[in-house]
Amino acid sequence: MSVLYENGLKNNVPQMRIIVRNEILQMEPNLNPEVICALYAPTAGIISPWELAVALTENAMDNGVELKLETTVTDIKKQAHGYRVITDKGEFDAK
Repeated sequence: MSVLYENGLKNNVPQMRIIVRNEILQMEPNLNPEVICALYAPTAGIISPWELAVALTENAMDNGVELKLETTVTDIKKQAHGYRVITDKGEFDAK
């Protein structure tokens, strides 16, 4: 716990503090009642980079993006209304 707290201090995480059982159980009543302490950092977040990348890809596809797998981009050219992406499998226009 102290290592995580020290890392937070080094990274300038604001409002971070170590909380004890009563406060923890008020926030999360379904936790083990034997909990001792927790690091509370309301301004911080932890994400999985893999899950974020998958979610962003799914969102892009839901909004009309065509995903081109196993395709090497060899050049990108700026055009008046977007870009032309040149690949080993053809050329594609992008905004």
